[in-house]
Amino acid sequence: MSGIEVLAGVSIPYQQDKDSKKWVGTVGHNWQVTSKPVVDFAAEAERKIRKKVKSHGKFSYPLKPKTLPSELEKHLSNETEIPFYDFVNKIHLHSGISLNSSRVQSKLVLIFLKYKKATARHTEELPDYRSFFLVMLLKDKSALKFDDDGSPNGTNIIDFEDVMQAAIFSIDEFQNTLSNQEPPDVSFINGATKYFIDFLDAEEVIKNQESVKNLLTALENYGSQLSLRRVEREKCEAKVKGFLDENERKGFPTKLQDVSTIMYNALRENAQLEVERDSFEDFIRENSYKINDEFTISKADREQLEFISFDTDVGNLKLKKSLIKSKGVDGSIIFNQNTGELIIKTKVSDQEVKAQLKKIQYDDDANQNF
Repeated sequence: MSGIEVLAGVSIPYQQDKDSKKWVGTVGHNWQVTSKPVVDFAAEAERKIRKKVKSHGKFSYPLKPKTLPSELEKHLSNETEIPFYDFVNKIHLHSGISLNSSRVQSKLVLIFLKYKKATARHTEELPDYRSFFLVMLLKDKSALKFDDDGSPNGTNIIDFEDVMQAAIFSIDEFQNTLSNQEPPDVSFINGATKYFIDFLDAEEVIKNQESVKNLLTALENYGSQLSLRRVEREKCEAKVKGFLDENERKGFPTKLQDVSTIMYNALRENAQLEVERDSFEDFIRENSYKINDEFTISKADREQLEFISFDTDVGNLKLKKSLIKSKGVDGSIIFNQNTGELIIKTKVSDQEVKAQLKKIQYDDDANQNF
């Protein structure tokens, strides 16, 4: 069972004019949402598109009239008066894809899909779904197996060689963000071009620093979801930091897929966790963390995996997490959560520092003689 329920689907074939070479959309086709091939298509899109997004941006805000996000807002606010098919046709009429040329020899098809998927918390007694909106531009080759009415009639049809462009976003987050008067998020597969981004009226592809911040948050929350013991959490953080440090030395960007593999290798010995190679990456997709496929991490950000830094009345402290004492874990740093007191037991070996400390003590003793 795919756990997918298709709410609406429309496809618009595009054909290339022989003289102008421009691509022109034809008549839209409404999909039969309960047919098995349509549901299978949505399940494939969920598996191959939503879980493989590469970069993230935002819709322009305030929403501009007659754009995809503004018309979608109208459709969602009153679906009975503005059916999905009418919404898509209006977008096609006023804001259709402007594609002047392409080396594609066959037809193209633009697909709009609205579906909902059961979450991990879903039960028959307490149903829990998340809704998504997907738009993709496909090469319409014979292998795609579309009926004359535009609906898919085969299951093994989404090949990344056939997907020219694709974007996806959570409908729930889209509506919640708009209610807060903020720009909604939208995610793209790798290689999204200007004409496709313009078609969605999107902008501000997520910056590297935001990717890094979201990655660090995801690592912490992933450990919480798995109920990792402290020793397991610190093992993961050390493995990830070592990998990031190596990439920095070699001048390589970090790939999200590689971080997921590092996490898997660190945890796979614990059979009770039942983690798979892509478990961390799946966790990120399922929880919609905005993390680009590739990013670079500064030394300060990498050190957050190993150290905790904060200001106190005695100065700024940078403490190694693994040295903090807790139940079952020895350490030279003791924190009393009831009183807020922090006790650090350490030994100074640097001769210059020892000399400075001694001088401070000597000056203090000398002053007391007066």
